[in-house]
Amino acid sequence: MGDSRLQFKNLAGFNLGEIYTSNVACVKWALNIELTTGLYLSGTLNMATTANRYNYIFNDLPNKNIDDYIWGYNFGVKYNSLLGPIQLLISDNNRDSKTRVHFSIGFPF
Repeated sequence: MGDSRLQFKNLAGFNLGEIYTSNVACVKWALNIELTTGLYLSGTLNMATTANRYNYIFNDLPNKNIDDYIWGYNFGVKYNSLLGPIQLLISDNNRDSKTRVHFSIGFPF
């Protein structure tokens, strides 16, 4: 059971590749409100748990407190421009006290 290969997880509140694990269960909520044509107010909240083996994730769920989960969020603005999407997001999580600022232009490839 379980895959021994580590995988990078893209979770709100963390930098890309900051969370890596072989097994994860995650719930993510996202909201994008269009303020005007192409301009959005955006927010994301996620909650995750990790384990060394796949079946441990579900066996441990009843024994976990809310603080045992990995929480992260981001909020900011997004704009659909001629260069592609432009994003400015501020994010944080419950694992450290580092607020992160994410800025991107164009599509990732």
